[in-house]
Amino acid sequence: MPSLWFVVPVHGRLPLALICLRQLRQTCDALTADGVDATAVVVADADDLRALRHRLDRRLLGFGSVERDNAYLSRRYNDGIQLACDRPLPPRRRDATHGEYLVAGVRAYRGHQPGVVFAASLDRGAESRAIYRGDLRLLRRVRPGLRPDSWQLPDGWDPERAADYVVPCGSDDWIDHRILLSLPDQRTVVGFQHIAFVREDGREMVARHLAYTGGCGIRIYPRQLLEALTFRPGDEDRQRACDTSILTNLRTQHGDRMRVRHVAIDPRQIVDWKSGAQQLNSYSMIAQHRAERSWDDPFAALADLFPAQSLRAMRAHYARAQPPQAVYA
Repeated sequence: MPSLWFVVPVHGRLPLALICLRQLRQTCDALTADGVDATAVVVADADDLRALRHRLDRRLLGFGSVERDNAYLSRRYNDGIQLACDRPLPPRRRDATHGEYLVAGVRAYRGHQPGVVFAASLDRGAESRAIYRGDLRLLRRVRPGLRPDSWQLPDGWDPERAADYVVPCGSDDWIDHRILLSLPDQRTVVGFQHIAFVREDGREMVARHLAYTGGCGIRIYPRQLLEALTFRPGDEDRQRACDTSILTNLRTQHGDRMRVRHVAIDPRQIVDWKSGAQQLNSYSMIAQHRAERSWDDPFAALADLFPAQSLRAMRAHYARAQPPQAVYA
């Protein structure tokens, strides 16, 4: 049976994340029942992991976990992907691939403010110029990776077994398991260009067609493609565009040997539930673009795709939430 892990960073928004993780547990169970051995790894800081274990259960619904600070979202995705795919565990030592830099100048560098220390794989020419100008100071060469004793495998998972596929997923997303049953070969990434977004007050949902390569951030990545980047495909120092970083780095590495295949789905099969806080892209930003379709009642619109219990929990969540300050057009 092929195996698939979801990689789910969590940072705040715990009431919403709890509902989405419980729904993800049902998605994994449905995949397993239909022939894909599915589980997930939750990547979060110590406080959020402690809160999740308190409010779910100590086993995190049977999912694995990685403890990591919230400095860079891309690093948390990399941690989860590495735990899923890198074997043996703990990962074997490898040569250094990145620099650890101090922003030494008076201006920000790649979005990092003066005084910040970050790790990145910079072009050596660009690195030399930045150091010569005084923008950066190279502290040491490093290889980013999982920290010892920071991770836990999913319940019952064989430590010698690697995942065949990974799917990065937000802690505010729902996915209909049926779109993941047809897995690609080991040279193909599967992307989805149709997705639905629910407004921050839960009273509207729009469908969008994301007409660019890879589509939305939820993609199926085969292990073989990830291995060439030592199972850490994203830039280590990103808070935004992490999905783009992963796909861009893989295409740079593999060139024409890698394919991206888009699968047509009903946009309601991937749902992004918006919230008022800690949101990289708000509903109003998304709604500025032409929608394929909209619904006044997201819960009724999703009733034929997702469990009634999950929909009731989400409806209650939005009913309890404070109305956002924005005025919706």
